[in-house]
Amino acid sequence: RCDINISLKRFDEEEYGKKIEIKNMNSCEIIKTAIEYEIERHIKMISEQKEIHSETRQFDVESGTTYKLRDKESTVDYRYIPDPDIPEVVLTDKYIDQIKNNLPVLPDKLLKNFVVDYDLPINISTSIIEEPGGVEYFFAVLNSDINNKKKNNNEENNQTIFTPKIVAHWLTSELFGLIHPQKNTLKNCNISHEQFSSVLYFYITDVISKNIAKKVFQKIIEKNDPRNPFDIIKENNWDMISDKEYLFSLSEEIINESPEEIVKYKNGNNRMFKHFMGQLMKKTRGRANPILSEKILKNLLEKQ
Repeated sequence: RCDINISLKRFDEEEYGKKIEIKNMNSCEIIKTAIEYEIERHIKMISEQKEIHSETRQFDVESGTTYKLRDKESTVDYRYIPDPDIPEVVLTDKYIDQIKNNLPVLPDKLLKNFVVDYDLPINISTSIIEEPGGVEYFFAVLNSDINNKKKNNNEENNQTIFTPKIVAHWLTSELFGLIHPQKNTLKNCNISHEQFSSVLYFYITDVISKNIAKKVFQKIIEKNDPRNPFDIIKENNWDMISDKEYLFSLSEEIINESPEEIVKYKNGNNRMFKHFMGQLMKKTRGRANPILSEKILKNLLEKQ
C-alpha cells in the first residue's frame, strides 16, 4: 500500500507545477493506471490553460479515473518525513555514466531511427520494436550476407538486394501472420533470419512467387526444417517458370480452349481476365511468373 505524488512541467520550464497526491494505492497495476490517467489529466489541463490545484485525490478502479478528496493548503500538509530504515543512496557521476554507456538503444530512440532513418510507418516500426526479438531479427536480415551481395554481381553497384521497407513489410505482413497464431515470436520462431533472407531474395529475384514464398515459410514452420529454402523449393518444384516461349504457348492453348470467355472479355467483362490467369496458374501449378504471364495474356487477348 502506498501514496503517489504527481506534478508536471513543460520541457522549457525549470519548476514543476502543483503537486497532487493519490492516496491508498494497493497494487502495481493500479499504480500504473492511476499515474497514466493523472498525467493525461494534467497535460489536458495545462494545454487548456486551466489551473491545477494541490489536492488529495482517490483512484476509482471501476472507471479508471481519479476524483478529488480534499485540498492541500501547503506542502507542509504532505508531511514528508525521512524513513530511518532507508539509507541514503549516493550515485557518482562515473557510475551514472557507466550505466548510461551500457544501456541498449531505448524504444523511443529506436522508433525515431526506424521512422526517420528508414522511412518506415510508425505502426510498422512499433510492431517490430514491441515484438520480442523483432529489432535483432530486422537488423540481422538487413545485414545478412545475401542482402549485401551486389545486384547483378556488379561491383560498382552498392545497393543492397532488399530495402528496410521490404524487410519490415514482409516481417509484419507475412511472417507475423504465420507465427503469432501459434503464440510464437521472432525470438523463438523456427525460421532463422538466414532462411527468411533467402526466401526474400528468391522472391525479389523472381525465382519464386509471393504465394510460393508463403508456402516455403509454412513448410519450415511445420517441419521445423533447418535446410536452405532453395532445397525446399527444388524438392517441391516450386521455382517460378519465366520461360517466355513456354508461357506464350500455354497462354495460346488456354485462349483457344475458352471461346465463350473470349467473347465475354471482348464485350467488356474485364473480370474474365482472372479466368485466363487462373487457368494458366492451374496448368503450371502456380509456378508461372505472374507479371510475365499477365503481360503475355494481355497481348494475346488484344489480338483476338
